[in-house]
Amino acid sequence: QSSYAGAVDSFVAKIDPTTNTLVYATYLGGTSDEDPRSMAVDSSGVAYVVGATSSTDFPTTAGAYQPVHAGDKDAYVTRLGPTGAMQASTFLGGTSQDARTNVALDGNGVVHVVGYSKSNNFPVTGNAIQPTKAGNHDNYLARLSSDLSTLLYGTYIGGSHHDTGRSVAADDEGNSYVVSWTMSSDYPTTPGAFQPTHGGGVDTAISKISADGNQLVYSSYIGGSGDDWGPYSGGQGAAVDSAGNAYVVGFTTSTDLPVVNALQPTYGGGEEDGFAVRITPDGSALDWATYLGGTGKDEALGIAADSAGAAYAIGFTQSSNFPTADPIQAPNKGIDAFVTKIEPNGATVFSTFLGGNGTDKGRGVFVSAEAVYMSGQAASPDFPTVNPLQPSNAGKSDAFVVKIGDGDGEPPPPPSPT
Repeated sequence: QSSYAGAVDSFVAKIDPTTNTLVYATYLGGTSDEDPRSMAVDSSGVAYVVGATSSTDFPTTAGAYQPVHAGDKDAYVTRLGPTGAMQASTFLGGTSQDARTNVALDGNGVVHVVGYSKSNNFPVTGNAIQPTKAGNHDNYLARLSSDLSTLLYGTYIGGSHHDTGRSVAADDEGNSYVVSWTMSSDYPTTPGAFQPTHGGGVDTAISKISADGNQLVYSSYIGGSGDDWGPYSGGQGAAVDSAGNAYVVGFTTSTDLPVVNALQPTYGGGEEDGFAVRITPDGSALDWATYLGGTGKDEALGIAADSAGAAYAIGFTQSSNFPTADPIQAPNKGIDAFVTKIEPNGATVFSTFLGGNGTDKGRGVFVSAEAVYMSGQAASPDFPTVNPLQPSNAGKSDAFVVKIGDGDGEPPPPPSPT
């Protein structure tokens, strides 16, 4: 889509890191508003972009599962080829609001999408673990075929209050890990879950749904007596490693958050602290759970895991005393992004600030054998750049992309401000 179509459009861009060139950049939208939220990329370079749209003319393709807008705000899922061509695109929703979407791919190429739904007729399948909506709005989980032509699985997940799906991870076997905010004291949990009861206020919840969709493998709250928010909008707040350990980040006002093998066992102070947890494959225990924060405002927004079971949590901090280890940058005067590597035993050997004198927030993170990749939002004119595609801030707030180290968390030489 070469031209701007409406009030607020999505956009998608691909950068080749080997040549430092822009491979493609495109608008994606209709004549009303689009709210882009997440994307996932497969091994062949095919990208799946998700969000929500009020546009009845959002671009869809022939053979799409739901080619027509159902009402109010629908989710959308769009597949782009390696050079940016639209290969498939579909709406996903019922007659009311279906929003806050996040996407993950499993080992079979199935597309897992979560969000929340106010629709009583969100598309569900016959084997849904919860075929009807229980509260004002419930989480939803949908699994689509890779060509976006078929709904393989659809279900609600929620209790009698507000439940807002925020993030999803998928393992190679096809299990889904749905992370949400919940105010429901009757959110569906499972026997043997590490926290079967509501802690108070807003809790985070994680639910693992089997690959066949017939079983809630485990489901648990994560939270204390205050508010415990899972990943915020635009974050990538859930991950799963090859051993089946699940990882969740968020932010909290609870001073009694359950902590285990914590690199930071107590609340740091300020408006809120970030938190990060690692959950055993059967959902019965926490391997580690920790606060991440200082005396200012701190939020953890994204997490990824490497092949050795180490996790990389990212977000932003206002705290000059945010916990660091072998940092590549000291704190600045503004709000900085952060990256923290947490080992399988809960220890850390690398944690750093990243930013300038404005507001900089880390949101997306990916780990490969070579490096840790991080994306986010930068409003600092002095954000540190190295080999930049775009060396200077062009407006009030720009996106940023950063590559750190060689995948083992060891920091590179300090970046040079430009």
